[in-house]
Amino acid sequence: MSVNQHLSELLDLIGKKVSVQVDRPIGTPHPMNVNFIYPINFGQTSDVKGITGNNIDVYIMGIEKPCKKFKGICVAVIYPPKNKGFRLIVAPEGQQYSYQEMHHAVDFQERFFKSRILRKVI
Repeated sequence: MSVNQHLSELLDLIGKKVSVQVDRPIGTPHPMNVNFIYPINFGQTSDVKGITGNNIDVYIMGIEKPCKKFKGICVAVIYPPKNKGFRLIVAPEGQQYSYQEMHHAVDFQERFFKSRILRKVI
């Protein structure tokens, strides 16, 4: 599958339910840098695989307490340059966020990759 085909598949997830297994809840340190604390829940979904066959990383917006599992709606796809792996932004059903709100929520980590947040126009 090409990168463009994979991106198209991920963009089709926007507006659909996604299950997330959280491995870095709010307030936990990054496994390789204890000074890097996650301000939002972060995990992976096995609902769709990455281009290499791995689970896709997911940021969870709108849940202000640590959680282990979450099922929500995909609201955006994060497209990193240099093919570092796509990521999703998932939120509770019915919640919507502006580009600026999403950017602010994920910038703690995405600023290192100069990623772009992609949304579908409906």
